[in-house]
Amino acid sequence: MVSFLRNTTFAILLIISLASLAVSASIWAVSQTMRVTAMSKAVATQAIQNRQQIARLKAKARIRRIATAVPIVGLGAAGYFEERDRREWLDANPGKTNADYACEIAALTADVMDEVLAELPMTIQLPEWAIPVCESELR
Repeated sequence: MVSFLRNTTFAILLIISLASLAVSASIWAVSQTMRVTAMSKAVATQAIQNRQQIARLKAKARIRRIATAVPIVGLGAAGYFEERDRREWLDANPGKTNADYACEIAALTADVMDEVLAELPMTIQLPEWAIPVCESELR
């Protein structure tokens, strides 16, 4: 009789333990599913926003290329776009000056100049002798 009572108690405790484990695992699975759903929605929303921003940037670049293709209008357009970019930069960087803007633009231009020159067709690229070799490249 004692052994039957001990086995029954053990079985009941085991069933209760396993049931509580199953309930907690189910709650955890549901919460993780909801979390993944929310993250998927956020990723999809961000992807749509990124596509819209990329399309806007491409349209702006296209307009700039078209405007600069016409020599006289292009000169005015280039001046206008540069002034607008300078004002946006000054608004985004309060406390900085026009000299800071010029230095940053010069540094950025130097960084991408090699890429731009590499993308040009061979007929309009600079000849090898016209591109300086820096001491840092020789080491």
